[in-house]
Amino acid sequence: ELDRCLKKFDLLHQKYSICSREQTVVLDIQDIVYIESQGRKILICDKNNRIFEKYGKIGEEEKKLKNWGFVRCHHGSN
Repeated sequence: ELDRCLKKFDLLHQKYSICSREQTVVLDIQDIVYIESQGRKILICDKNNRIFEKYGKIGEEEKKLKNWGFVRCHHGSN
């Protein structure tokens, strides 16, 4: 039981780094509400309605966050 609780605690307190030209921001993964892409930019919205931008691919972010229950709700066609 203790091991299960410790694993859950570790999962809930993982960090997500957002690196842009101006700054690096570190968020708790549990504080991320959603991530979306606009062109080559990734927008990350947290529970305080702050939006952070970085360049990247949504598929890469999806892979990073998959273990925390994030899913892609729409996959646009190119």
